[in-house]
Amino acid sequence: MTALIDNAIKFSHRRGDVNIKFSTKNGTLIISVEDHGIGIATTSLPRIFDRFYQLEQSDDDLFGGLGIGLSITRQVIGQHRGKIEVESRLGRGTTFTLFLQTWMNEKEKSS
Repeated sequence: MTALIDNAIKFSHRRGDVNIKFSTKNGTLIISVEDHGIGIATTSLPRIFDRFYQLEQSDDDLFGGLGIGLSITRQVIGQHRGKIEVESRLGRGTTFTLFLQTWMNEKEKSS
């Protein structure tokens, strides 16, 4: 969560909003982190979870970092049998959505 929130803040416009939403559906915890920042180009989306991949910047903004945050995030979510999805529109913002199964097992559900 820290990497997603840090990125949302880092890639948002100054004083931009970052929205974090939690919900559940059919035993799945759904967490979304949405910013209204610079967005990600469609051509870059397939690579954003690659280790050491960083978005190319066309302006003078330097965002820093090593390009490992999203890779580690996806790995940790996978270790918890979850998944992560991303939607983005260049110049409009990005939303990362995490899906995590609740820890309640079948026996606990029936009681």
